[in-house]
Amino acid sequence: MKIIRLKKKGMTLIEAIISVALLSILIVPVSTMVINFVNTTKNAAMKQEATFIGQKLLEEIKAYEEINLKGTDKFQLLDGEFIKKENDVSKGYDYYGSFKRSGFNVEIKLIKNNSFDYEVIDKTRYEFKINDNEIINNLGTVYNLDPSKELYLEINGEIATVSNEEVGNTPVTQSFENNKVIIELDKEFSKNIRLNINNNSATDISVYVKKFNTTLGDIVFNKITGIGGVKSIINTIDESENGKLDVVLGDLYEINVLVSNGGDKKFRGQSMSNIVFKR
Repeated sequence: MKIIRLKKKGMTLIEAIISVALLSILIVPVSTMVINFVNTTKNAAMKQEATFIGQKLLEEIKAYEEINLKGTDKFQLLDGEFIKKENDVSKGYDYYGSFKRSGFNVEIKLIKNNSFDYEVIDKTRYEFKINDNEIINNLGTVYNLDPSKELYLEINGEIATVSNEEVGNTPVTQSFENNKVIIELDKEFSKNIRLNINNNSATDISVYVKKFNTTLGDIVFNKITGIGGVKSIINTIDESENGKLDVVLGDLYEINVLVSNGGDKKFRGQSMSNIVFKR
């Protein structure tokens, strides 16, 4: 019997060269895609972390209704960094801090708004009274408050309107006198709500928050917009049980926070807050 053996056909040199060339052509765009994906993911993660740091600092500074400098020119944040008063007016800011946090470079600037004018008001007046569940104007109209959402104060002429963000209830309105809107907090009010002001009147207005010494909650001024200005804000007017009125005057500061990495700006945030600096 004749045995037939088949020869295995191998890859020729030309085929090997072509395979290597094709692999070389394909590996470049694939590698580029992988590198871009890794960089994009890394940048997104860095931006998210920078945003967390920046928002945390904004909220921390806005929570400081009163800062005791204790005879110095600086105050300390919760994590140990310092914000220092700037004596050089040409800098354009009043307090400044520069430090590192979690590998990021952080800059904080506090800019005082000098256009505000403070004055004591009649303690018997109010346009809106707020408790944990309702807003009531001095005519007895009730608005169902959602304390988990921000408040919006709209000024049109001599009419003020207050409502929540994204709440379907009919806003509560009230006329006011002498360009002053007074918001009184109930003794049992325990929430902290941001207030945004939109003044559509050409005249500047003053906004006051009035509360008892025992009131735990507060209203924090957030954004101010519109064609008209807000010339004065008093964040707290403490009224005790015996009717004594203690006015705590704060200055309105614009808070700017910048978080960067290697010169690349990852977060820039801005807010406003009333702060009392004691020396």
